[in-house]
Amino acid sequence: MMLTMSPRDTTLLAWCVVGSIAAHVLLLTVLPGLQKTVEPPAPLVVELVKPPDVELPKPLPVEKKPPPPEPVKAKPEPQKPAPREDRPVKTPRPILTAPPDVPAAAPVIPVAPPVPEQKPAPQQQAEVKPSPPAPPAPVTPPRSDAAHLSNPPPVYPMAAQRRGDRGTVLLRLIVTADGLAKNVEVEKSSGYRALDDSAVTAVRNWRFVPARQGGQAIDWPYTQSIVFKPPE
Repeated sequence: MMLTMSPRDTTLLAWCVVGSIAAHVLLLTVLPGLQKTVEPPAPLVVELVKPPDVELPKPLPVEKKPPPPEPVKAKPEPQKPAPREDRPVKTPRPILTAPPDVPAAAPVIPVAPPVPEQKPAPQQQAEVKPSPPAPPAPVTPPRSDAAHLSNPPPVYPMAAQRRGDRGTVLLRLIVTADGLAKNVEVEKSSGYRALDDSAVTAVRNWRFVPARQGGQAIDWPYTQSIVFKPPE
């Protein structure tokens, strides 16, 4: 049975051999003087020492990788039927017959209609609202009792006095801008014709202070009352 030696054991054995040889050489040089007293050296015994058992490291367990998942097989899409190509239906061509010789008509040249002239749009003027009219100036009514007019009173008829006729006549008239009476009429009678006529005759000859508006004389309607009363 052969023994397997490690490099360490081989080195140790070599050193032992070298040491043995060195010892023999030393003995051979010293032996002549020591033959009588020195006994021959004991034979060198070389023992082969079995190296200690070295436990080799256990190999690491190899983790088993789980097998890769099987790829999901895609379901094949149903193939769509190819669209049917509609073949054109051949229509019978009309038979062309040569027309009789007709003189060619003159080509018609289209005439474009005239473009109307575009007039510029009138500028819109800003609307100016008229200002409201000013309120009319107040009117000063006419007067017949002014002292400088010196208007005579109406005549009181003698027959009416003897009969005791009395009353008030209300006259309606227009006082002109010149201060004259115009369109004198009886608005309310006294009840006696003689008294009414006397009042109208007198007022037609009177002078008046005309009405004024804004400092200007104007025609203005006026009412004049005449009272007839016999003396007591």
